Parts: sequence; structure tokens; C-alpha cells
Amino acid sequence: MDELLIGNTKIKYKIVIKNIKRTYFRVKEDYVLVTTNKYQKKSDIIDFIKKRSDRFIRIINEKNEEKPFTLWGKEYNIIQQNSSKFRYHIFENEIYLYSNKTINEAIKQLLKKEIIKKYNDIKNEIEDKICKMNLKLLKTNFRFLKSRYGSCNLKTKEITINSFLARIDIIYFKYVLFHEYAHLIEPNHQKPFYEVLDHFMINHKEIQKRLKKIAIY
Repeated sequence: MDELLIGNTKIKYKIVIKNIKRTYFRVKEDYVLVTTNKYQKKSDIIDFIKKRSDRFIRIINEKNEEKPFTLWGKEYNIIQQNSSKFRYHIFENEIYLYSNKTINEAIKQLLKKEIIKKYNDIKNEIEDKICKMNLKLLKTNFRFLKSRYGSCNLKTKEITINSFLARIDIIYFKYVLFHEYAHLIEPNHQKPFYEVLDHFMINHKEIQKRLKKIAIY
């Protein structure tokens, strides 16, 4: 692990060499993970971190500050009770969470159950729109992901959705679903890809812009 001093703030970073063509920067809990190839100059990596230091510092701070629990964009107080059988009850401003696991693991279970329920509620809406582009609903998996909101496996024809999306407004969940279905028609993020998204969700650019500012935690 290395460190950079930006003003009065230290940014920790870790460089991992892999057999890849491009260089990727991802913010972990309290550092920047750089995945790159053996030909990439370290000086160029450092210059990039310095140029984007404000963004990296903001995301690191967001990841480490204590945040209120939210479900579909609404804040709740979590009250955990010990129980061998997982269950939860949602009231006006409180969620009673019954579990014998850690609070973080119990919350992940809650988010997965909530996003599956919401998916069943909106599945017909999603299907109606993708059918107009000659697509069918795919098998959709839900689990907590640390660094992405969703993915589409073009070989297995399966979609994976980050259950974290249950913490924020449902519009972002719909956007990620449409985004992944658009990859079935246009695999790469080129102009034709976004033209497909136009058919699914006319305001997708604004939604994507707002979603990029939300850190996964």
C-alpha cells in the first residue's frame, strides 16, 4: 500500500498488475485500488490520482462516514432483535430486524428480500418495454456487490443486480435493469447503446449522472 499527500490529506492507493489492456481505478473502504498492466507507468497512475483527488477523497469519506439506514430512499431506525429465524417488520419510521447474524449481514438479507419483492412488482413494466425491442426477461440474480450496480452475462444470458439498490429510489433500480438489457442489443457503451436506452427510459442520462454520485456502502 502506498500513499500520496494531497494538500493536508493522504490518499492511500494499491496497484495490482494483471493481464489486462486498460487501467481501472476503484475506491475501496479507505484506499484507491488500481488494476493495470505491466506496461503502465506508475508516474501516470499517480498523476491521474492527483487530478481526480477531490473525487477520490469525497468517495472515501462517504464510504467511512456513518449513514442512516435507508430503504427505497426513506430513512428508518433499525431495531435488531436476536432470533434464529430471519424476519423483519417495517413500520412508519422503524424496521424491526430479527436475526442472529451481525447487523451488516442481516441488513444484506433484508435488502435482498426487498429488492426481489420490488422486482416482482415491476417485472411486467420492464417486460412491456423490452418486448418492444424483441427482448425477453432473463434470469435475474440479486446479491450485494461492492463495486458495480449490475452486470449482464452475454454467454449465460443472466443478469445480476446489486441488492444495494434497495436502499435508494426505485428509479435507479429500473435504470440499472434497462441498462443491462440494453447490453443484449449493444454490448459496448457506444452511441447505439445509448440509443437503445432511449427507447427504455428517455431520461436515463440524468438518472445515470445522479447514480454515479452515489457510493455503494
